[in-house]
Amino acid sequence: MAKKFKFLYVRVYCQVNDETCSGESCAVKNNGIEDYKQEQDMEIEALEAILMDDFKEIHSSESGLNTSNRCFQITLCPQDDELDESTNPPVRLALIFSHTEKYPDEPPLLSVKSLKGIPTADLKVLKEKLEQEAAENLGMAMVYTLVTSAKEWLSERFSEDAGVEDAEENEAAKDEIIVPHGEPVTVDSFLAWRERFEAELALERAKLMPDSALTAPKEKKLSGRQWFESGRASSKGSAPIAEGSDEEEEDIDFDDDDFEDLPEIPIDFLNFAKQAEVFDWMVDIRRRIHENPELGYEEFETSKLIREELDKMGIPYRYPVAVTGVLGYIGSGKPPFVAIRADMDALSLQEMVEWDHKSKNPGKMHACGHDAHTAMLLGAARILQEHRNLVKGTIVLVFQPAEEGGGGAKKMIEAGALENVEAIFGIHSSSFLPVGEVASRSGPLLAGSDFFEAVISGKGGHAAIPQHSVDPILSASNVIVSLQHLVSREADPLDSQVLTVAKFQGGGAFNVIPDSVTIGGTFRAFSRESLVKLKQRIEEVIVGQAAVQRCNATVTFESKDRPFFPPTVNDGGLHKLFQRVAGDMLGTAGVNYMQPLMGSEDFSFYQEIIPGYFFFLGMKDETLEQPVMPHSPYFRIDEGGLPFGAALHASLVVRNTETHEPGGGAEAKDKGVVPSLRPITNFPGLVARYSKRYLELDSLEEGNSWEYLRINGSIPSSGVVISYHKLKKLSFLNCPSWEKWEDTTPEEEGSATMSIMPCLRVLSINRCMLTELPYRLLRKASSLQHLMVTCSFHLSECYEDRRVLAGDHCPALHM
Repeated sequence: MAKKFKFLYVRVYCQVNDETCSGESCAVKNNGIEDYKQEQDMEIEALEAILMDDFKEIHSSESGLNTSNRCFQITLCPQDDELDESTNPPVRLALIFSHTEKYPDEPPLLSVKSLKGIPTADLKVLKEKLEQEAAENLGMAMVYTLVTSAKEWLSERFSEDAGVEDAEENEAAKDEIIVPHGEPVTVDSFLAWRERFEAELALERAKLMPDSALTAPKEKKLSGRQWFESGRASSKGSAPIAEGSDEEEEDIDFDDDDFEDLPEIPIDFLNFAKQAEVFDWMVDIRRRIHENPELGYEEFETSKLIREELDKMGIPYRYPVAVTGVLGYIGSGKPPFVAIRADMDALSLQEMVEWDHKSKNPGKMHACGHDAHTAMLLGAARILQEHRNLVKGTIVLVFQPAEEGGGGAKKMIEAGALENVEAIFGIHSSSFLPVGEVASRSGPLLAGSDFFEAVISGKGGHAAIPQHSVDPILSASNVIVSLQHLVSREADPLDSQVLTVAKFQGGGAFNVIPDSVTIGGTFRAFSRESLVKLKQRIEEVIVGQAAVQRCNATVTFESKDRPFFPPTVNDGGLHKLFQRVAGDMLGTAGVNYMQPLMGSEDFSFYQEIIPGYFFFLGMKDETLEQPVMPHSPYFRIDEGGLPFGAALHASLVVRNTETHEPGGGAEAKDKGVVPSLRPITNFPGLVARYSKRYLELDSLEEGNSWEYLRINGSIPSSGVVISYHKLKKLSFLNCPSWEKWEDTTPEEEGSATMSIMPCLRVLSINRCMLTELPYRLLRKASSLQHLMVTCSFHLSECYEDRRVLAGDHCPALHM
């Protein structure tokens, strides 16, 4: 066989180079060429002529071979006469090789990789077989001999699998007991049928369940894209189900043909990250950052280290972004754009853990794992740069400052961090989860939080004659007790909320009633609607209870030191992706479903604009008797979790770009928006530039000059984007001119009118023009549970797709 193909190989080479081949006397076949390099080049030319599209050159970093020489990949399928060109083969293999210096007098470097349906154990057997054959077939045409041998092996292996499946089906048919038609069903016959059914079901499940997570054959299901398109076509006009509704969430099925090589990506990335050199590099970065902790917007040395490592990897970046932030870019620079984020800042704590890499900055410590987050994102950058052939689009690396109360995410957005980005992922280390496990959920994951401070003023005096004073301490005490009723008696028990008064300052002597008392605290909930309602009632209760005690009260909410964080709400479509990627890497046992937590994260600011996904990564230090909570001076993590975080980061964005469809896949998020509104990401650049949130309105009916658009819940402080989707004409009557238009809207009972004068920007996609027009945005309902947006304008034409961007910074919309 080898001699036959060697002669064919020589004849093809001679034809390619316009030489004559005289069979046994051929100069090429008889090694008439002495130079190794020349022989290798000849072989490459011949293989290109024979294999054509199945032969290609790849970068050495993609080959898995320890060489800097040229590397090549040959795609192989089973050698089967029954398979024509249109047949989708059940298995597919990549044979990777690189010539050594003395090839063909010594074997080439070899590697094999499954492109579809070949278990890892079989790949190891095949590689050993090919290496042995290479050693036995030294000389020209050695690679082609290996190609033929690999094809034959695939054919035999495929035939064996088919034979096993046929045998199982025949055996099942023999054992099947057919009940004659019309025979009465008895208890015994039913129990016998059930036993056979359960046995067959167990057999089918055994076929689907792998012995190892690495070799798992996947079910044949609908792809995410097919599911989205079919769902959109079959339920046109139906509203998506909001998160948190009573209806159960349906699983999205996937088709292996669309993801045939994707399950191997997480494992390959994890193995890469676990290499000793890569792992030690990540550990060193984490420890260097840990030794030099820096507070929010002071991360200059941390940012410098990040930029140095990006320079070494050849990754371009933007700096500075939001003072110390860095944005790195990997890929083509074209859509889709997907981001991964890590925070860099430390906490104002004195580290109490004694080890070689203890904080060298007094009063500062990485006690929340941000040093590990940064190291893992750099690890993901290295993985992606080494495997950039797998990146379909552009990956944005977001190194963010000031997560710990500084609103760093918000400033990164304002600086354009989400320009063109359509999805974002984030990791948080967990000192309670074991290494190799993750935890997250779809929908609300972390609570939104806000802070309040109230100054209650009375009249000071001597403690012996309180009748001549107005005691603010007594008034503040009644306020605190009354505030606790807001959650216990006014909130829905199924809508988790927390209100805590954690600050009480007043008085300086034992016998003096002070003039004023200051109290403060925080309140948290899993929806903006609940936060808005709590905020309103907190102010009402404090002012009202103070008045009962003859005191005055002023209440302030978020400030520079106490920023508002929205709820962290995970996108449903990205949750499906996360489950699949994490399951492929860690197995289903390593992917945990968690209950929502009352903690807050400024990652939620990104999710206000685009679909995002946040999850917890196991980094529990098993040497400790009890795990240590974050924000503790004794906080410790296991650095063994670093490769998992880096590989998950990289796998999620690669798989997201592989299965990407613009505008599809992201499910409606429960941010207090009516179901007819759904998030869209068609113009993330525009939305990032103005710090807006996108909402798509499926339809808008024509009406009189006062058309109300009701939006449940509050709106981000910087406004809202509403899309009028594919409307040919849009006109509101009774509006002769902008100059004459005035606020003549009839008042609704119990509502408060607030006049605001931002701008209306109309973006015409067809003509790529941005036009500013004046307009009025009126009315905020007194209940704060919804807003009534009133607008009146006339557009004679509306192009194929037109989006209306409503509102710059509007104080009345500031929730």
